[in-house]
Amino acid sequence: MEGLFCKMSAREGSEIGIAKQSTPLVQCKRHCGGVRKQRRHSNRKLKRKLKAAIERLRAEMVEIGEEQRCIKEGQSQVRKKYEEIEAERDQLKREADVIAKQSASIQVRLNLMFAISKARTQNDSVVVAQLTQSLRDLLVKQNEPMQ
Repeated sequence: MEGLFCKMSAREGSEIGIAKQSTPLVQCKRHCGGVRKQRRHSNRKLKRKLKAAIERLRAEMVEIGEEQRCIKEGQSQVRKKYEEIEAERDQLKREADVIAKQSASIQVRLNLMFAISKARTQNDSVVVAQLTQSLRDLLVKQNEPMQ
């Protein structure tokens, strides 16, 4: 290969002129004698590029790790907030059930009172006594769970 390169360089130099002929030979000597050096230089460049790429990847991995940590913290905060909301929803549901039961109880009492009032306007004392007793029994029954 050395001879071929030198011949080609000499031919190129002869076409250009005699003064240029020495330059390709010098290049040829540098090239032919420095093949190992050139490989070393290219290997060094490759190693530098690889090291730079590895450093970049390590930096990216650190950033990704930080992002993942932030995501985990965010997820735990969201989970905690969800559990709080869930507990509050359960509490509100229980309160709504109690209010609905109280409302139904009040409605029954109002209906009995209205029936008593209507029976009084009709002077029906037997019905008034029965409805009044029913109202008293209902009040006693409703007060028992509270005690």
